[in-house]
Amino acid sequence: MSNRSIAIMTILENIEKISLDLIDESRIFHSLLDLIEEKKDEELNQLYQKINGLKNAIEDSKYKVEEYIYKIGEGILFRELYINTLNNLEKIAQNIDAAGYRIIALKINKELEISDEIKTNLKEISEKLIFALDKLNESLRNIVTNIELSNKKSIEIIKIEEDVDLAYREFEMKLFSSKNLSLLEVMLLKDVVDRLEDSVDLLKEIANNILYINLVR
Repeated sequence: MSNRSIAIMTILENIEKISLDLIDESRIFHSLLDLIEEKKDEELNQLYQKINGLKNAIEDSKYKVEEYIYKIGEGILFRELYINTLNNLEKIAQNIDAAGYRIIALKINKELEISDEIKTNLKEISEKLIFALDKLNESLRNIVTNIELSNKKSIEIIKIEEDVDLAYREFEMKLFSSKNLSLLEVMLLKDVVDRLEDSVDLLKEIANNILYINLVR
């Protein structure tokens, strides 16, 4: 195996590890949603601290892998795609962290009254993000050994993104017609979903990167 091949394997393995941390972060965020209407502020804060810790770890890992890529030099194939993928993974980690922080802000000294429809839509989008991250990890895990399976999982991410777009529009309609929420609460909840939807968009971009890498190499 050439030095270049070893370098690419190292990059892909580290990107896969970051994707696993993102899966953990997204699942903890989903647990946060389960407590959104309950009087468990201490538990909520503990969950958010875990989210924030994973976000910080992902930022650190991204920096180290990026530094490794730059040290290797411009000779490595798909260098910019790897960097773009790392940047997108970091943005997703930051989006989930920011969404979690806004859930905490919504709960400060306030009991929320969110309709079942809004809550269901919110959890649905969160679940689809987790599902897309699982697909990403499978795609990355098979990028070297099984290109066909890697492509299949990346295409599934693109389909999930389309489903999230529909769920996002439904959420907006229900949120803006809600009569139990203040303007501030509506704005914060919309920002939460905006960040989840943006994260799935970023995953679609990563999936397209993987499809291109698999096509050309």
